[in-house]
Amino acid sequence: MKKKYVSILIFWTLVLMIIAVIPNVSAYDFPSTNEDNKNGTNPLRPGTIGPHVNLVEAGVGYVTLEFNMPEAYWACFEYRTDGDTSQSTGDNFNTEITDGLYPYYCLNDETRTETINANEYVEVRLVFGGERDWDFDWTRFDVETATTVGGEFITVDKTAVMSPYIAFIILAIIGSLAVVIYYKKR
Repeated sequence: MKKKYVSILIFWTLVLMIIAVIPNVSAYDFPSTNEDNKNGTNPLRPGTIGPHVNLVEAGVGYVTLEFNMPEAYWACFEYRTDGDTSQSTGDNFNTEITDGLYPYYCLNDETRTETINANEYVEVRLVFGGERDWDFDWTRFDVETATTVGGEFITVDKTAVMSPYIAFIILAIIGSLAVVIYYKKR
């Protein structure tokens, strides 16, 4: 009987772990990435630099981004902060995008630099404008975070902070192992 409960516990722990790490799935098949557009490695336009975004500076509570459109037609970059979906203002101009329309900058053969405030990160995507070959999904740019210690500001290295998903998985594994060990000793 105890083995049955242990098996059920382990099963549901694994199910929750899998659900926790499944990424959001989009119905739209993005043909490129920001990096591919920047490096000229877009599979649909090899060797050609396309519309892309560069990180100019990441400071405490903001990022400065350079939006680039090297061609003479419109490309529109949407952005949002901290994954906040409430920033969506309605239906996207690209009818295949179902999560809404976010604030955007449209460029035509130009470069534009903007500073955007955020608590943790800014995301940018390209999904509407004159061409679909260059579209890319949300690309994340992290801001620096700061805290005070003795009145002095210190920045925090985000790579040292554990993702809540990773923490959940580790705790689930440890909990499952503890249950198994407990019942094996009995």
